[in-house]
Amino acid sequence: MLLRSPRRIITIRKSLVIFSCLILSVVFLQQLSFQAQTVYLNLSFNIANIVNVQSNNVEDVKYRIQLFKGKCLSSADGSVVSAMFCEPNKKQSFKTTFDGKLKFDRTGKCLQRSNISLPYPGYSLRLGDCSKAAQFDVVDGVHIRLISDIQDVPSKQLCVTPAFVNDTKQSYTIEAISSPKQGGLVSLLPCHDQYSTIHLKPEHIFMKDREALLQPPSSPDPTCNYPACAINKRAPPVKYQPLHSTAHRCKTLSDCVTVVTKTARRPHLVARLAQSFRDVKGYDLPIIAVDDGGEPYSSEVMQNLSHFKNLNYIISNDTDLGIALGRKMAVEQVKTKYFFLLDDDSVVNNMTNIEQMVEILETTDAALIGGRITDSAEFAGLLRFELSNLDGKRRLTLYKNACLKLNETVEHFPKCMRCDITTNVFMARTRDILEVGGWSKELKIVEHKDLFLRLKAAQKKVVYCPEFQIFNVKQERKERDEEYQKKRFSRFNLMKGWFNNIWTVDGTSELFFKRMSDDIQRRIENES
Repeated sequence: MLLRSPRRIITIRKSLVIFSCLILSVVFLQQLSFQAQTVYLNLSFNIANIVNVQSNNVEDVKYRIQLFKGKCLSSADGSVVSAMFCEPNKKQSFKTTFDGKLKFDRTGKCLQRSNISLPYPGYSLRLGDCSKAAQFDVVDGVHIRLISDIQDVPSKQLCVTPAFVNDTKQSYTIEAISSPKQGGLVSLLPCHDQYSTIHLKPEHIFMKDREALLQPPSSPDPTCNYPACAINKRAPPVKYQPLHSTAHRCKTLSDCVTVVTKTARRPHLVARLAQSFRDVKGYDLPIIAVDDGGEPYSSEVMQNLSHFKNLNYIISNDTDLGIALGRKMAVEQVKTKYFFLLDDDSVVNNMTNIEQMVEILETTDAALIGGRITDSAEFAGLLRFELSNLDGKRRLTLYKNACLKLNETVEHFPKCMRCDITTNVFMARTRDILEVGGWSKELKIVEHKDLFLRLKAAQKKVVYCPEFQIFNVKQERKERDEEYQKKRFSRFNLMKGWFNNIWTVDGTSELFFKRMSDDIQRRIENES
């Protein structure tokens, strides 16, 4: 069955008395795609016209202002404006006013140009008396632009932009930067197509998305002292709890398992995946595939997809939906209690023991059972937030192979063991994934660790079964979508930056278990 995804209609209470410009803004908001919980607007209008769907009072609206790679516009001292990790335990939101000013919610002060001089053409930002504050426009939904009162640069458009001071022996300049460090400079600079990009995220949505970072610490840890460190606490061991009654057990696989995949204009791979179930397993399973929008497919492609009656192929209105949002959308369509996640270039093989995966979920309290890709390097491991002894920076480390080495097996399933993260080959309880919010929507790619960190924070239990495997069959180079590959490569650093800032770390690393320090191993054993 071929469906086109409906656009989510944002319901806004009607008012009898409303300005005509506000009506135009509301009408546009009503047409936003289902994906746009963050405010990405495509018109040039004054920031005072941004309205909250829950409120008639624009000054009740609170937003986190996120910069190009996800850090927040904030102030540590209530005066100097800088780029900071967006942390839900800190007040960093801004309110908009009817006259186009940005008020920092924690202090009630407004964003304005500082008297501190910077090398031309930059101007520093500070918080101060709202009566003297600057006014701003939102330009094309991605820039915050100063309504200029600067007489010496009438032709310049200046935007809120992360920056750095380039101090050399010959010159002293201020320049836009893509990745500001914690506490880095934010200035008014000539608007940059990329680096001046901002995202306005309503505070209530931000807090919901960042629930994982509000975990209370299990015990004081001087070696890891930022909020994400609380996620290091491991869930209790997996419990074996067979159902006393068979009434709620799966009678047939198709009644309790749905295959989920996200594709990017590769319907032939989805058809190949569906065919592999017939060829290897001898049966069909319900499949939900979410695809990016674009030009209509040929009748030949549509005919090929129609051969699979259990395939629900959803084509988004968005030509660049992204992996995280596409998967989240697919899982929200699942009607069965379990789903089986696979990449579109996967095919099942004789080691894809779906029946055993269902059996584990039916008889334990595990939330997710992961496997591996045949003939690939070992990936499954433990995730740890750490503080570097060398530079004091926050890091997230994946210790690959740690689950096999610790070998904390599951009762009645001796070839399966506790873990924090597996490959993107897994079967999970639909309810548990929805409860943790799935994947962060901002992540077009680099989404893998995000879901497993959400599960870990919620104390949901992950099991790794290395004998549960699938094939990953890449296309021949001449068959690959070169445009998609270029897009994926070009945005890798941007999405990596977003991932790091979502989880409030300076960077990530992957190490094999043997490189884990004795101190960390002892901590893990104590937490077990």
